Amino acid sequence: MPYSAETMKLQQVGIPDLRPEEQFIINCIRNEFSRVDNHSLSAAGCADIRWEAVFETALRWNIAPMLYRIIKNQTNIPNAPPIPDAVLKGMEAAYIKTYMVNQSNFLELTAIIKALTAAGIRVILLKGAHLAPFVYQDMGMRWMADIDILIRRADLHQANDILIKMGYSYPYVNGTAVWDDFGKRKEVGDQAAVIDWYKAHHMHLNYFNPNGLQNLELHWGIARNASPFAIDTEGLWERAQAEDLRGTPVHVLSPEDLILHISLHDAYYHHLRLFGLRPCCDIAMVVRRFSAQIVWERIYDRAREWKIERYVYLMLRLSNELFGIDTPKDLLRSNETKRCSDPVFLQAARRLLCKELDKPAFKGMNYPSEIHPFDSSQSLFDKIGFFLKRIPISREKLASRYSIPSASKRIHIYRLARLSALIFSYSLVYMHYFWFRLKHGQDHRGDYTFDLWLTSPESGQRKGIV
Repeated sequence: MPYSAETMKLQQVGIPDLRPEEQFIINCIRNEFSRVDNHSLSAAGCADIRWEAVFETALRWNIAPMLYRIIKNQTNIPNAPPIPDAVLKGMEAAYIKTYMVNQSNFLELTAIIKALTAAGIRVILLKGAHLAPFVYQDMGMRWMADIDILIRRADLHQANDILIKMGYSYPYVNGTAVWDDFGKRKEVGDQAAVIDWYKAHHMHLNYFNPNGLQNLELHWGIARNASPFAIDTEGLWERAQAEDLRGTPVHVLSPEDLILHISLHDAYYHHLRLFGLRPCCDIAMVVRRFSAQIVWERIYDRAREWKIERYVYLMLRLSNELFGIDTPKDLLRSNETKRCSDPVFLQAARRLLCKELDKPAFKGMNYPSEIHPFDSSQSLFDKIGFFLKRIPISREKLASRYSIPSASKRIHIYRLARLSALIFSYSLVYMHYFWFRLKHGQDHRGDYTFDLWLTSPESGQRKGIV
């Protein structure tokens, strides 16, 4: 199958060869979102495609319902390849399921918004709740794992009472302990104290109703209090746009704020791990739908003000190079390119395409794919203790890991082998980081591992990381 110029650019950076099924999907999406003619979906070029793998890949990339509508919309492309009915029916089933679930959820969401509005509480729809009805304008294209809405913090107590009266509860608030942003357990008292802690330190509460929404996230912000960002939450309200949801007045983010939020949510909070290509498709759809309204200078300026430039740059660059979205020509030549080297971008693209390399450094020791962020209040001994606590391991676990009998006299040799593996694996990541810190100081622009790039200090950000 012929590759587009943009895909060739990606491969020059080092992305592994795309399988024919993957290339077919990306070409379909590019035909939908790019203004450049990319009609490379010829029957001859699709001869090697395993069509069942197209559906499997679309599911893995979280875009099966969307791909179905895109393919149906592109049936008039000259020389389009014949797609087996079984594959189309599988994608159609995903689309219909998404449509039906969303229709049911939005009926309940409308009732919630009416109740909140009647109490004088203004509501902004976030993420999928905004995208499905008002950006995609097709309830079947955009799957949602949860429903997110934003209210003002001052309305939180009243909104909570309304939801409780409607049969909602807190499914994830159990016990008397919480875990802070650094994974540290804290005892805070009873359940009421746990909820109060979330309200003071978090950005949302999860609600559940067996006869309503299975997962409603009630937000009062889009970043946690302890985050390194400077989100202008009040500005979100000032720029919010009025919409009509099934006859009920509601508000949504401005197109610029929507792009910023999608970028922050997927790149920073989820490290591109959970949603496959869907967030980049979201951005592509926003750009296509509001191309005449988007003021790119506002996005750049606001990203700098919020201190989220790297995440916005990364998501826009991925969307641009994968799908050819219509962004300003100087976007990829901004100063942010100095902060995202080709090796870092390659890792991001690999993860997005589910092609990330994560091979064990040694047998019995997996390469640490996540960087541990330390609390800046922790002492040096606490930080050293983080690594020391990972050394002890039971005889049985060690034997199982190295496939030897637990009674074997060689067990002590394998303890030394595992210790060496631990030192080697952590050194690969942290020593590289320490070297950059020594060489460049706090305000460095390293090209080390992707996760460290996402969470490393920048202009004072995340100084809790060693």
